[in-house]
Amino acid sequence: MDVYEFNQRAWDQQVASGNRWTLPVSSELIAKARSGDWE
Repeated sequence: MDVYEFNQRAWDQQVASGNRWTLPVSSELIAKARSGDWE
């Protein structure tokens, strides 16, 4: 088993299913969160 390929496929599945941890966020949103402004 190729661990790299296994992980790549697993993450690709997570992205395809819309997993919230795979969605990009903007620098502005990160800055707001760091200052305590959570959405």
